Amino acid sequence: MDKTTVAVLAAGFTAIALTGLIVTAAPKDISDLIAKVSGKSEPVASQPVENAGTVTVATWATSAPGRVEPKGGEVGVRPEGNGRILEVFANLGDTVEPGDLLMKLRDDEALIRIEQARAEVAVRVAERDEEPPENNDIVPIRTAADELAAAERAYHEAHMAFDRTFIDHRAGTADAAAVKAAREAIAKARATVAEKQAALQEAEAKPDAPLPTRLDSGLTLARADLKLAELALRNLRLHAPVAGTLLRFDATVGEIASATAPRPIAVIGDMTAIEVTAEVPERDISKVRTGQSAIIRSNAYPGQEFTGRVTEIAPVVGAPGLRSQGPVQQLAAEVLEVTIEMAGKPPLMPGLRVDVFFKAEERVSAVTTR
Repeated sequence: MDKTTVAVLAAGFTAIALTGLIVTAAPKDISDLIAKVSGKSEPVASQPVENAGTVTVATWATSAPGRVEPKGGEVGVRPEGNGRILEVFANLGDTVEPGDLLMKLRDDEALIRIEQARAEVAVRVAERDEEPPENNDIVPIRTAADELAAAERAYHEAHMAFDRTFIDHRAGTADAAAVKAAREAIAKARATVAEKQAALQEAEAKPDAPLPTRLDSGLTLARADLKLAELALRNLRLHAPVAGTLLRFDATVGEIASATAPRPIAVIGDMTAIEVTAEVPERDISKVRTGQSAIIRSNAYPGQEFTGRVTEIAPVVGAPGLRSQGPVQQLAAEVLEVTIEMAGKPPLMPGLRVDVFFKAEERVSAVTTR
């Protein structure tokens, strides 16, 4: 018998021995064997802990893939208008407050439209005031309408003044107190507009209130065109809608920005705390509950476990949005989104894929001492 034949027979006997070992081994032994071969392992299914005559056994109810997100999720931001990016006033990683100016699109055409609308309003006001009213009961309505229009112009100017102050602050020529005052001026102007709107509605709702004349209707239309022009200008300026950290900001001077772009220009998230959105298979929905403890593991941090607690469970199931990785296998056609609030401040970054293991109810049994 030559050496080649001996080697083949030895390999065959080894394979038969391994097959017999797997067949006769207990399930836990098979799991250990697979873990040793693959180099991967899951949290131990049951972990007995002896304590003063009792054994507490912690088991895992289910597991699911998940994704790390800022507290409250991510907010995608797009401009409400379309145009070429003229200036950028923020950088990736900046902490922003609601209303902070992020970028400005080219606005020369919008400014011209505002000038045209203002000129039309001035003409309409002059025409109305040249003709004495046939019914003096319309005077209070006109006064209320004029006050509302003035408040709306002040509100627009407060926005423009804030943007100028914010730009000066970025350039170092205005302090934080000036930005705060400009931000408060917007809130005050908004409150004044609401007050004047209520006053006009009250004047128009009186039983003896006359119908608007032709001149009043023309002025109302001209003022509406001016409001639209002012709004179009503000829509060419991208502001932060919420407070948080700029997690993504893809704005480059000279590029065309679109309100209908599939990818938002900016993404903002609250990084004071992070959470995990897990996709639980539909077959395991009954095994997850609010307040349940969970363990989070990531391939980015091998050998480390992070703790959390279930804070929210979606009211409906849907199609999975994550592809599983690691030891967790996504088998269900539909999944339930579950939010886990992380304990402390783990080093996990938004967008990181993780595996979530949900703890089952602990059961305690007595220990028999011999």
